[in-house]
Amino acid sequence: MPGGVVVLLSGGLDSAVVLAMAVVDRDPVVSLTFDYGQRCAAPEVAAARNITRFFGVEFQLVSLPFLGDWASVSSLVDTSVTVPHGREALEGRRDLNTPDSVWIPNRNGLFINAAAALAEARGLESVMIGINAEEGEDFPDNTMEYLERVNRSLAFSTLNKVTVEAPTGRFRKREIVRLGARLGVDFSLIYSCYRGTLQMCGMCESCMRTKQALEDEGYEELVAKIFECE
Repeated sequence: MPGGVVVLLSGGLDSAVVLAMAVVDRDPVVSLTFDYGQRCAAPEVAAARNITRFFGVEFQLVSLPFLGDWASVSSLVDTSVTVPHGREALEGRRDLNTPDSVWIPNRNGLFINAAAALAEARGLESVMIGINAEEGEDFPDNTMEYLERVNRSLAFSTLNKVTVEAPTGRFRKREIVRLGARLGVDFSLIYSCYRGTLQMCGMCESCMRTKQALEDEGYEELVAKIFECE
């Protein structure tokens, strides 16, 4: 069995499936979640705790309040800024600049480096992150090219040469749902809403991508349960 791993767990679909993949063939597995003052922090952390409990692995929560302060213009942090509707982005319209609205400077870079530090301290060999090909089209730090360059850096900054893995990085959301179903992921536990509503809004881009993928795979009843009605 390959060595241990730290899984970056946001509570959303991609990271939940990646955690399931890690549990299958890695030991030990530690899930790591961040609270940086995002408007969705409470439901995200709750989802991450529940998913971690479901898989029976260790849970770590790290607070990065400075990141929210520095990214205060982002709609993910500033509740006075409206989160764009997701339909236009899914239909190919980029003029509303949803990626810019929800951008947090170097968020994935900070998360990965913190996870790599934890991995080295624990003697673990890897960090696993949940990204996908769809969001990689809009967010450069959600691409395999980005992770290849991060791995070059980690070869210098960690003594045991921690590596970053993204097993869903080339998948579309629908493929990730299909994989999660095979691995026994309980999709009712996930949370991936930009707006931070108690029940996922179903209207932001993050919600709509997940919602569409679940519907495409026949989870209409679950969608009605975990998303707000439009």
